[in-house]
Amino acid sequence: MLVPARVSINASVVPENKIEADAITLELGKWKLPKPEAKIKGYVSSQAAMVHRVSLTDYEKREIVNHPVVFTVGEMEAKQLECHEERYFTDEDGAYMVSPGDHIGFQYEVVQKVGEGSYADVLECIDKSSEKRVVVKMNKIRKTNQYAEAMMLMQIRELSKGENPYFVNVLNYAHFRNHFFIVLDKMEMDLKHYIYNVKKPSLNEGARMMTSVLEALAFMKFHGIIHGDLKPSNILLNLDHPFDLKVCDFGLSRMVSEANGNEIYQSRFYRAPEVFCRGPLTPAIDMWSFGLIIAEMYLGKPYFDGFSDFDQFALIQQYLGYPPLSYFQKCRKMYKFFTPAGYAIHCRIKQLPFTGERYLEIDPLYALENPGRLPPGSTPFCDDFPKAEQADLCDFLEKCLVWEGKKRITPLFAFNHPLFSVKLF
Repeated sequence: MLVPARVSINASVVPENKIEADAITLELGKWKLPKPEAKIKGYVSSQAAMVHRVSLTDYEKREIVNHPVVFTVGEMEAKQLECHEERYFTDEDGAYMVSPGDHIGFQYEVVQKVGEGSYADVLECIDKSSEKRVVVKMNKIRKTNQYAEAMMLMQIRELSKGENPYFVNVLNYAHFRNHFFIVLDKMEMDLKHYIYNVKKPSLNEGARMMTSVLEALAFMKFHGIIHGDLKPSNILLNLDHPFDLKVCDFGLSRMVSEANGNEIYQSRFYRAPEVFCRGPLTPAIDMWSFGLIIAEMYLGKPYFDGFSDFDQFALIQQYLGYPPLSYFQKCRKMYKFFTPAGYAIHCRIKQLPFTGERYLEIDPLYALENPGRLPPGSTPFCDDFPKAEQADLCDFLEKCLVWEGKKRITPLFAFNHPLFSVKLF
């Protein structure tokens, strides 16, 4: 008996934390998934068990009954038989163990692994209910809040009254063999690959491309959402529409009211100073990342590329100078970067012999380990962008890369900045 194709959200195996999983599934159920593009009819599980019996392991013959509709069972030679015998599919890092040609949830055929992160593996798959190429993010178990991304994407979909063109679209979510996964639209590449392997955009091209990201940031700020990990590899595009970018990877995203200053947000090169110092978190941390991405697109390399977290903060000081007094009042980890007297740890105070004037210089040992680093306030942005045609970029960075989040340019004001408002088309 054949039945119409549909998207199943049934768990095939009881999740590791069933109480948490049931609560999350109930919460996610408040929001509607997009209607599946069903083109192919699947088998009911009992029929599939007979038709595909030679391609099923003993474990799968028992497992398949939990799936009302079956679209694929994968290739026998692709299956990791030891995992099936032991009935355990998780490696020591918490990642799901799978090979190309195998299946996920009896619906998605694995093509290849396209990415690996701290919280999830990214797999290119074929949705056998529609033959559509999709991306499956298979979360690692025992990781902090593995459901956060699905929750945020579904919430964005609800707030947008449907699909939002500035964010990656979620198609499905489910549990499979103890792992929670989400299914997303497949895009051709991320912005990092585009910049370094396809084309380094001109200033105007980069500004035009990033207007889509500004739209996403404006939406998130309006709704009190912090992305928390904006960087080129988390911005997606297709080559036939290179100006239509989509923001992805919401694993660290939080509502402003839920943001925890004890968590580490953002990758080092794109991390706002208040995140380093454990200060108040707002959507302004994403605008900091946005400014650095704009500079990177133009330069063809990361703009602030410290050797360590400490050196990254020293580099921020090199351009911004000393933080305002409010930082010492609001941020809990200033002692990591400053002495009790308020001086940068990586510097030392010197005094001119005749005038007695005091000045800062980089500690010689630190300078030896981190060549090229200069004292706080030594490098204005326009030193890096001295040409007349770079003036708008320099001005934007001065408004975007500032210490205090409340003084950082907002997405809506950025739309009116000359960098984005002229010569775009």
